[in-house]
Amino acid sequence: RPRILLAATVYHNTATNLWITTIITNQRGVAKNPATANKFLKAFSFGTEREARESAIANAPPKMVPFNESPVCFSCKGKFAVFRRASHCRNCGVCACSNCTTAWPSKMIPATYNLKHEAQVSVCISCNALSLSFKKALLDGDLEEAIALYGTGNVNLRTPFPVSQKKDELMHPIHCAVESGNLSILRWLIDDHFCPIKIHRADTGKKTKRGGPDILILTSRGRSVLSIALENLNVCILRYLVVECGVSIYESKDLKATLRALEASLNALPKHMGISSRRPATPGSTRWDHASFDDFSEPSSLGADEHFDENKSVGGRSTRS
Repeated sequence: RPRILLAATVYHNTATNLWITTIITNQRGVAKNPATANKFLKAFSFGTEREARESAIANAPPKMVPFNESPVCFSCKGKFAVFRRASHCRNCGVCACSNCTTAWPSKMIPATYNLKHEAQVSVCISCNALSLSFKKALLDGDLEEAIALYGTGNVNLRTPFPVSQKKDELMHPIHCAVESGNLSILRWLIDDHFCPIKIHRADTGKKTKRGGPDILILTSRGRSVLSIALENLNVCILRYLVVECGVSIYESKDLKATLRALEASLNALPKHMGISSRRPATPGSTRWDHASFDDFSEPSSLGADEHFDENKSVGGRSTRS
């Protein structure tokens, strides 16, 4: 069942020239007293209308199906009773029994979904399987499958994926896209859906070597989209991140990986680059870099204001005029 999102509004503020997204976060509170709806509003501001609308889709919480309208479990169709209690899936809003739900750390869903600030939330097995399938599609570089799974309406693009074991790396969709090496998937996430690659931290007033208040989103192993691209020597993705997304190469902490990526980038350049700018050699002349030197030759000691005269070279030794 595709989740039905709570009301969200996008409008343009002419005074600030910003687009504002407002989201209702409390379904029950608004239902009890619509006049107090403003208490449950969250607002975000953006530079463009598209970004504001994508934020509304990503952050508006799902509408919870009332228990009295769902007498059976959404997944197994078992009838709810004293020993088969119903609970809401916090990712899509359906009612499911304990056998058909799993626990996610709350960071797996947007903060606007977790009004009670719980450490763990209950999620139906359908949403859990969908999330794992979406992660696999991203890692496999399958853009068509990723788009199809996102089209179900229950996939989160801005939160990390659940992991089956504690030792597994906790990754966001953007990390999986870079890991796959598929630039089209990364562009789909960032250019089309405005998935952030950085998070904003409080400005303490202290300047650091690695920039201002925005820092790259990291995996549980401390890897960013930049470090993953450097490790994989993916020149196309590195260029996209640095040139089009404004990621600074100075944010890399691994010097060796950075140098390897630089070498790969240089090797990826067309071999003919720079040839046209060379001065053509005179026909029949001997280039210095093609010459053979004997054991008695010494390096020239000419200064910047002196000139070498071929006619005054004696025995392989250069002389001053």
